[in-house]
Amino acid sequence: MNGRSFYQNFKSINLVAQYGGMNEYNVGPSWMGEYMVNDSSGYNCFIAKSGDTLRFLTTAAQGSAWIFTGLDSGNYIEASVSSCKMDTYLV
Repeated sequence: MNGRSFYQNFKSINLVAQYGGMNEYNVGPSWMGEYMVNDSSGYNCFIAKSGDTLRFLTTAAQGSAWIFTGLDSGNYIEASVSSCKMDTYLV
């Protein structure tokens, strides 16, 4: 859809309430939210459980910066790339 792909995030067990030493849990979205949106401009956007959008710019070069998320006050948190490293890992 318009150069965007939608991915369903994994579910997690969330603490809902505590009653005198007893815990109540439910299975729902993880802290990353229900889904992630990937768009053609290189952003991976996680729609968090709180409704906030967390933006990761996968095409960012060292020294570049972007708005990671907005705040209720109208301010925002900026992310930047301070270094890059290639590494190998097993899956």
